[in-house]
Amino acid sequence: MNPLRSLVSSFRHPAALSIFGLTRQASTTTQASTSHFLIRRPSPAATRESPYPIVFLRTPDLSTSARETDENESWESWSGMFAEKGFTTVEIDVVPPPYSKTPFAGMVGVLATQIRTLAIPFPPIIVASGNACLLCQQYIETWGASGIVLINPPPDEDPRAGSLGDQGKEWEWPALSYEPGFPILVMAEEGRLADMAKSHRIVRAAEKGVGRGGKGVSVEALVDGERGEKSRVVSERPSP
Repeated sequence: MNPLRSLVSSFRHPAALSIFGLTRQASTTTQASTSHFLIRRPSPAATRESPYPIVFLRTPDLSTSARETDENESWESWSGMFAEKGFTTVEIDVVPPPYSKTPFAGMVGVLATQIRTLAIPFPPIIVASGNACLLCQQYIETWGASGIVLINPPPDEDPRAGSLGDQGKEWEWPALSYEPGFPILVMAEEGRLADMAKSHRIVRAAEKGVGRGGKGVSVEALVDGERGEKSRVVSERPSP
């Protein structure tokens, strides 16, 4: 079974389960770094062990305004649940270089290094939400993945009106050009899907049938919460 399809099926019933694994904190640096890196090995009680690791990605310090940062929620319950189901799961928080106008090159390098440390031969499934979707997609420009899950991803074009504000916190919106010919799942609240068909080229690709057969983009609607234990997934296609 396609690993992303199996993952999507599991997303329909998220729950907080037992947590086990290793954690590591990165020291303060002027370069891109990780502030959280936690591995959970597959549960011995799982019916089978999947060869595909799942990376749960956050970018908590990648601001989209002068007063706000993205990603306050952790992936703890999701990561623990999939470990119980037989996946190696990894939570990674990538911190951008301070005051960098082009942070993504360094952040991609850090993410690639952390994924390589897993020493797992199969490319990962990467799950991201919010601004972490930008890093996930920038990673895909250079490195491989078995599939990606993007929850409420920002638009392709920079939505910010001018500067982010003080202290040199401006950064360039990444340009994305990868071909969406591999398993991609885009998830968003129902009210956002129609707008995403206009602002996301990969959602438009789903409208053109690229996602048929599990080899491209699929779009799902989230209801009862952005993500978490009470979320459930309902199949949905955005209006063109």
